[in-house]
Amino acid sequence: MDAHRGHGPTSTAVMAAATDHVRLGYHYLNTGDLDGYASLLDPMAEVRDPGHRPPVRGRERVVRWWAENVADQRVHEVLEVFGHHDRVAVTGRLLGPASGARRDVGFADVFQVSEIGLLLTQTRYYFTDPG
Repeated sequence: MDAHRGHGPTSTAVMAAATDHVRLGYHYLNTGDLDGYASLLDPMAEVRDPGHRPPVRGRERVVRWWAENVADQRVHEVLEVFGHHDRVAVTGRLLGPASGARRDVGFADVFQVSEIGLLLTQTRYYFTDPG
């Protein structure tokens, strides 16, 4: 098991930095600054998204995966950010074109952060009609 995973409660200072990292990460993705985004990721970063299976693992692969999404010119509008222990939760809307049609989809992301506040895991959930 990686030393970063399951480490329990994070200090208040680290959690504040992690929350800032999450907000800054969306800014970097929205502006296409993938180098800036990469600087916020733990080397063992992992993204789980229902549109991509299996999970994307490793900093370089995660950045490459996001590059494909940023190229789609989708923008994350962050509505709320909550942090507790070693987790940061975000609610927001994903705006912009997807597959040729304009999309506006609600999402929630749950991040686990490393002991130094880097983004370790991200799991995305979408708000869509289940029918």
